[in-house]
Amino acid sequence: MINLRFSNIRSNNLIGKFVRFPLSLLPKKAVLPIMQGSGKGMKWVVGSGVHGIWLGSYEADKQQLLSKFPLGGTTVLDIGANVGFFSLLLSRMVGVEGKVIAFEPLPRNIDFINQHIKLNEIENLTIYPVAIGDKSGSIKFATSQYHEQGHVAENGDISVSVMTLDELNNLVTRVSFVKIDVEGYEANVLRGGETFFQTNRPIILLATHGKNQVDDCREILMRYGYSMKSISQDLYGFDCDEWLVEPKETLK
Repeated sequence: MINLRFSNIRSNNLIGKFVRFPLSLLPKKAVLPIMQGSGKGMKWVVGSGVHGIWLGSYEADKQQLLSKFPLGGTTVLDIGANVGFFSLLLSRMVGVEGKVIAFEPLPRNIDFINQHIKLNEIENLTIYPVAIGDKSGSIKFATSQYHEQGHVAENGDISVSVMTLDELNNLVTRVSFVKIDVEGYEANVLRGGETFFQTNRPIILLATHGKNQVDDCREILMRYGYSMKSISQDLYGFDCDEWLVEPKETLK
């Protein structure tokens, strides 16, 4: 069985390069079953993301945490869906009576999400090809050398559409869970959702990128009546911290 901690082996050291070399020989268009974890057995395009995804070791702690939430039959949001790994897991967790709404602005990533939906014959997952922010309109987005990643930047190379969670609030009901991983734009996501969070009171799994984002998000969430609990720090050495965010009234 593949070690669940495979993804914790850094790719930039000798050991990491050694264990990953055979994986680099796999055709990028190959479709393989995810080998373990919450997505075990689901079909995955090898070249869409890191190998740890189809090996089942990618963010194993987050996978285990998600499996503890009672999401069946509810609506969940995946904001910053990337190529759809967690969207797929969530589609399985909410079941046929539930719904996953994924938000992803990068065309490359949207294409892979659609491939994964088709490969797995998923019917409860909808993609919105937009970013979520504090006001509707459009923003510049910079892609990176890691093609599946990108971030908001004034000198970005593509323009993407933006909507707010408050705009979405009239279109959805029973939102029980929200995952937010948006490469430094997380405070903007929260600012645009005051009515949404007051109405739905979902649990939030939040990734923050940098201390300023931590401080800004904490201030906003305290105002919304939420509590932040650290679940990981400096993930993969990228100054990324992860938080379990819950309504204060559920903690009493």
